[in-house]
Amino acid sequence: MVKKESFSVYGEYCSNHEKALRLLMELNKIPNIRTFLLHCMLLGGKKSTDIPLEGYLLTPIQRICKYPLLLKELLKRTPKKHADYPAVEEALQAMKAVCSNINETKRQMEKLEALEQLQSHIEGWEVRTSG
Repeated sequence: MVKKESFSVYGEYCSNHEKALRLLMELNKIPNIRTFLLHCMLLGGKKSTDIPLEGYLLTPIQRICKYPLLLKELLKRTPKKHADYPAVEEALQAMKAVCSNINETKRQMEKLEALEQLQSHIEGWEVRTSG
Protein backbone atom coordinates (compact mmCIF):
# COMPACT_ATOMS: atom_id res chain seq x y z
CA MET A 1 0.00 0.00 0.00
CA VAL A 2 1.31 3.44 -0.98
CA LYS A 3 1.26 6.05 1.77
CA LYS A 4 0.95 9.39 0.01
CA GLU A 5 1.06 11.10 3.42
CA SER A 6 4.74 10.12 3.49
CA PHE A 7 5.28 12.57 0.65
CA SER A 8 3.51 15.52 2.30
CA VAL A 9 6.85 17.11 3.18
CA TYR A 10 7.45 17.62 -0.54
CA GLY A 11 4.61 20.15 -0.73
CA GLU A 12 6.21 22.36 1.88
CA TYR A 13 9.67 21.84 0.39
CA CYS A 14 8.55 22.75 -3.12
CA SER A 15 6.52 25.77 -2.07
CA ASN A 16 9.43 27.17 -0.05
CA HIS A 17 12.06 26.43 -2.69
CA GLU A 18 12.06 29.93 -4.23
CA LYS A 19 12.28 31.56 -0.80
CA ALA A 20 15.20 29.28 0.10
CA LEU A 21 17.02 30.19 -3.11
CA ARG A 22 16.59 33.91 -2.41
CA LEU A 23 17.93 33.40 1.12
CA LEU A 24 20.86 31.36 -0.18
CA MET A 25 21.71 34.13 -2.67
CA GLU A 26 21.71 36.66 0.17
CA LEU A 27 23.84 34.42 2.37
CA ASN A 28 26.31 33.82 -0.47
CA LYS A 29 27.04 37.56 -0.44
CA ILE A 30 28.63 37.11 2.99
CA PRO A 31 32.24 35.97 2.37
CA ASN A 32 32.52 33.77 5.49
CA ILE A 33 29.32 31.91 4.64
CA ARG A 34 30.27 31.48 0.98
CA THR A 35 33.65 30.07 2.03
CA PHE A 36 31.99 27.77 4.58
CA LEU A 37 29.56 26.40 1.96
CA LEU A 38 32.41 25.76 -0.49
CA HIS A 39 34.38 23.94 2.22
CA CYS A 40 31.32 21.84 3.07
CA MET A 41 30.94 20.79 -0.55
CA LEU A 42 34.61 19.85 -0.80
CA LEU A 43 34.57 18.01 2.55
CA GLY A 44 31.44 16.18 1.45
CA GLY A 45 33.46 14.31 -1.14
CA LYS A 46 32.96 16.66 -4.07
CA LYS A 47 36.11 16.87 -6.17
CA SER A 48 34.94 20.21 -7.53
CA THR A 49 32.14 22.66 -7.05
CA ASP A 50 30.76 22.31 -10.59
CA ILE A 51 27.23 21.83 -9.25
CA PRO A 52 26.28 24.62 -6.87
CA LEU A 53 24.11 24.02 -3.81
CA GLU A 54 21.17 25.50 -5.72
CA GLY A 55 21.38 22.55 -8.12
CA TYR A 56 21.12 20.07 -5.29
CA LEU A 57 18.15 21.93 -3.82
CA LEU A 58 16.32 21.50 -7.12
CA THR A 59 16.86 17.72 -7.27
CA PRO A 60 13.94 16.70 -4.98
CA ILE A 61 11.54 18.85 -7.01
CA GLN A 62 12.68 17.34 -10.29
CA ARG A 63 12.58 13.84 -8.86
CA ILE A 64 9.04 14.02 -7.45
CA CYS A 65 7.76 15.26 -10.80
CA LYS A 66 9.30 12.28 -12.58
CA TYR A 67 7.63 9.63 -10.42
CA PRO A 68 4.19 9.79 -12.10
CA LEU A 69 5.82 9.62 -15.54
CA LEU A 70 7.93 6.62 -14.57
CA LEU A 71 5.01 4.84 -12.93
CA LYS A 72 2.77 5.51 -15.93
CA GLU A 73 5.39 3.95 -18.21
CA LEU A 74 5.82 1.01 -15.83
CA LEU A 75 2.06 0.48 -15.73
CA LYS A 76 1.91 0.46 -19.55
CA ARG A 77 4.54 -2.26 -19.65
CA THR A 78 3.10 -4.36 -16.82
CA PRO A 79 0.59 -7.00 -17.94
CA LYS A 80 -2.85 -6.40 -16.39
CA LYS A 81 -2.89 -9.94 -15.01
CA HIS A 82 0.50 -9.52 -13.32
CA ALA A 83 0.42 -9.62 -9.51
CA ASP A 84 2.12 -6.21 -9.29
CA TYR A 85 -0.29 -4.40 -11.62
CA PRO A 86 -2.70 -3.20 -8.86
CA ALA A 87 0.19 -1.95 -6.72
CA VAL A 88 1.74 -0.03 -9.62
CA GLU A 89 -1.67 1.42 -10.49
CA GLU A 90 -2.19 2.48 -6.87
CA ALA A 91 1.29 4.01 -6.73
CA LEU A 92 0.59 5.98 -9.90
CA GLN A 93 -2.66 7.38 -8.51
CA ALA A 94 -0.98 8.23 -5.21
CA MET A 95 1.89 10.05 -6.91
CA LYS A 96 -0.53 11.98 -9.12
CA ALA A 97 -2.33 13.07 -5.95
CA VAL A 98 0.99 14.01 -4.32
CA CYS A 99 1.98 16.14 -7.33
CA SER A 100 -1.44 17.76 -7.40
CA ASN A 101 -1.11 18.56 -3.69
CA ILE A 102 2.36 20.01 -4.24
CA ASN A 103 1.08 22.24 -7.04
CA GLU A 104 -1.84 23.44 -4.91
CA THR A 105 0.41 24.12 -1.91
CA LYS A 106 2.82 26.02 -4.14
CA ARG A 107 -0.03 28.10 -5.61
CA GLN A 108 -1.26 28.97 -2.13
CA MET A 109 2.25 29.95 -1.02
CA GLU A 110 2.69 32.16 -4.11
CA LYS A 111 -0.62 33.89 -3.38
CA LEU A 112 0.40 34.43 0.25
CA GLU A 113 3.76 35.89 -0.79
CA ALA A 114 2.05 38.21 -3.29
CA LEU A 115 -0.36 39.35 -0.59
CA GLU A 116 2.47 39.94 1.88
CA GLN A 117 4.32 41.98 -0.74
CA LEU A 118 1.23 44.10 -1.39
CA GLN A 119 0.68 44.57 2.34
CA SER A 120 4.26 45.72 2.79
CA HIS A 121 3.58 48.60 0.39
CA ILE A 122 0.55 49.82 2.32
CA GLU A 123 1.61 52.22 5.04
CA GLY A 124 0.54 51.22 8.53
CA TRP A 125 -0.55 47.72 7.49
CA GLU A 126 0.51 45.00 9.87
CA VAL A 127 1.70 41.81 8.15
CA ARG A 128 0.53 38.66 9.90
CA THR A 129 1.55 35.16 8.96
CA SER A 130 -0.34 32.06 9.90
CA GLY A 131 1.32 29.21 11.72
